[in-house]
Amino acid sequence: RLGLVMTNDDYNVKKKRGDEAEKPLQLAILGRQNVGKSTLVNSLLKQDRVITGETPGLTRDSITVTWTWNNRPVRLCDTAGIRR
Repeated sequence: RLGLVMTNDDYNVKKKRGDEAEKPLQLAILGRQNVGKSTLVNSLLKQDRVITGETPGLTRDSITVTWTWNNRPVRLCDTAGIRR
């Protein structure tokens, strides 16, 4: 389950409260250079949407991808590596 804690029951309770305009969950993937952030995004999406490779610094700009998880919209943001 990749540590995602929201269950279908939690989500259904929110829908019953009258949340008409469903806002997407926004999730940023942060970390040091060359640790697999883009690979993680591709794994979650189950497709090759962002470029991956062994070269450090391959992702230079943030890339936002729209995704659906458990019928809920999610915006994944793949970020460039954080340097010291």
